[in-house]
Amino acid sequence: VRRRPRGGGRGGKRGPDARVELAVTLEDMYLGNEVSAQIARRVVCRKCSGRTDGKCAACGRCPNEVRMVQREMRPGMLVQQQEEVPSKEKCKNEETTLSAHVERGMDAGAEIKFPRKSEQLPGQIPGDVIMTLKQKPHARFTRKDKDLHMDMVISLREALLGFTKVVDHLDGHKVHVEVDKITKPNEVKRIKGEGMPVHNFPSEHGDLYVKFMFKMPHDLTADQKRLVTELFPV
Repeated sequence: VRRRPRGGGRGGKRGPDARVELAVTLEDMYLGNEVSAQIARRVVCRKCSGRTDGKCAACGRCPNEVRMVQREMRPGMLVQQQEEVPSKEKCKNEETTLSAHVERGMDAGAEIKFPRKSEQLPGQIPGDVIMTLKQKPHARFTRKDKDLHMDMVISLREALLGFTKVVDHLDGHKVHVEVDKITKPNEVKRIKGEGMPVHNFPSEHGDLYVKFMFKMPHDLTADQKRLVTELFPV
């Protein structure tokens, strides 16, 4: 996971937020889940200023600090200016694990905030880590808002005579897809209530749209050709 800076300080100026992406599965978004991610960030080493013992061995000098100074431009005229000075504090990089609560129905682009978990700088309040959800591709389903879409391959016989097929949903429950009429190429069947849960209203669900694709026979025997000709005269 990638991020930007934050602060770790004693009040006053607030450091910048860190924006990162968190890849989650469609199952995580359907069921809800706790997803952990590691970030590398700078932290201020407490009580290490001026120390050289083993406890502070991993700590190095913090980035330069900015302070406000008054300068006399001409007699009687003082202005405030920023001045960059070497920091007297010590800092180090550390791995931090953040646990993101992915709520049911959350979509790609949703944000989860971790207050004051960005990088630290002396004298600054750390900014936030803001995680943006990114959905991993799914083998069966495609999500569009609160609806799910999938392709289903059927035979020519099934297209003509009808069929019943069973699909495993994201939580393992079975969805029965039943058709008792002729199915046209690329026809789409809507199954109400079998889409994603609606975020903040998880008892409500979108719909599942099933698009039918035909599996055509590679060849026909002479008898099969004769039967087709008899059944479908020009």
